Amino acid sequence: MPENIALVVLDTLRYDAFEKHFDWLPGVRFTNAYSTSHWTVPAHGSLFTGRYPSEIGVHSKSASLDCPDETLAESLRAAGYETRLWSANPNTMFWEGWDRGFSQVLEPGSLDPRHVNAVDWTAFLGDIDTHSWTKYPRSVLHAVRADCSTVAAMKQGYRRMTTSDADGGGEDVLARARDTDFGAPEFTYVNLMEAHAPYHTPESVDADSLNVVVGDAFADSVDSPERLRASYDASAAYLSEIYEEIFAELRKEFDYVVTVSDHGEMLGEHGMWNHGYGLYPELTHVPVVVSGDGVESRRDDATVSLLDVHRTILDLAGVDAPADARGQSLLDDPASRTYLTEYHGFLDRHREQFERKGVVEAFERYDGRLHGIATPPDFYGHQTDETADRAEGEFRSTGESHLDDPRAELEAQVDELDVRTVDAGQAEVTEDVEERLETLGYA
Repeated sequence: MPENIALVVLDTLRYDAFEKHFDWLPGVRFTNAYSTSHWTVPAHGSLFTGRYPSEIGVHSKSASLDCPDETLAESLRAAGYETRLWSANPNTMFWEGWDRGFSQVLEPGSLDPRHVNAVDWTAFLGDIDTHSWTKYPRSVLHAVRADCSTVAAMKQGYRRMTTSDADGGGEDVLARARDTDFGAPEFTYVNLMEAHAPYHTPESVDADSLNVVVGDAFADSVDSPERLRASYDASAAYLSEIYEEIFAELRKEFDYVVTVSDHGEMLGEHGMWNHGYGLYPELTHVPVVVSGDGVESRRDDATVSLLDVHRTILDLAGVDAPADARGQSLLDDPASRTYLTEYHGFLDRHREQFERKGVVEAFERYDGRLHGIATPPDFYGHQTDETADRAEGEFRSTGESHLDDPRAELEAQVDELDVRTVDAGQAEVTEDVEERLETLGYA
């Protein structure tokens, strides 16, 4: 009988914050797991295809999931799975293709089970100036005209206009999990944003809600580093609390729950903040835990990757992985392997952020490609200077490698990648979406 499987991404959760706050989570806990990149889009491209971002052409220069590869959800749906996307991360609506293969798609505005389907608030906000006071009386008229309860529509509209997409989504996902009549077989993907900037925490948490963007690091404009770190830590602690409840609900219906982070966060290390630049271990070292029926709770120090999550879920479902997918099953005594990490430069929209902060020259200087490499037993090395020849530029590393020259291996593996060339270009978005991109630090 096919297994019910949930994949939960704790967006932007650093490995050290996970170790500090998530000791309650049962299952096989991989201590040397790495993302394939430093931010949501390329990391999710790897989760959904089992391939490196450069291989599928999904990264900062081409953020739509438009690759010809079959996605995880497409493979599972073809095998008869009900496939659900429950994402508090609006990246799933900024760019095209991220709903491929999902039979149910719930994004930030519709996660709450009280969501009124008859009112398309995203379209409404896309047609008006969201900075204008007139949006409130116009929204009332919009709710009155809707084919549903006016009071419910007004409540939803007010919440949609006054609540940031970065508030986390945990409460809505918990309510949605309790309200959903799951069948079999089921695959549900969940993304929770409590640890993502701006760091929003409930009123009961004694920490400020603060924001920091990648441009602040290059402009040296971070004036409250300790408050930022405290706010991030409080957000991670709250994420643990709400996810413990969500996890308990999921385990009632799902045979396996795979919990990961897509990337970490810089909190002043090396002078960096947010997660818009570089391949520092604070960004690429991520938690990966497989929980489920008959899975022993233990720590595993094998060097693994988010690439392995794709293969693991397909194996649990009894579905063959595509021939060109990488990875291995994390429940089959995984071997320590060598894996790459990739940075493809800034988002084009970051340029305006850097211009506002007076450091556009930094955008030009650091808008290039970088690579990193993780090898057993506990080595991680990464490039930090993309303008120099890869063999000559700065290379930082920690731990010990079984390889005599891990940097040379990095060069060899990068040269062997079958890179997908994409016609890069900045996609057009509504003013509402542009505003949310800026709030999340992507513009």
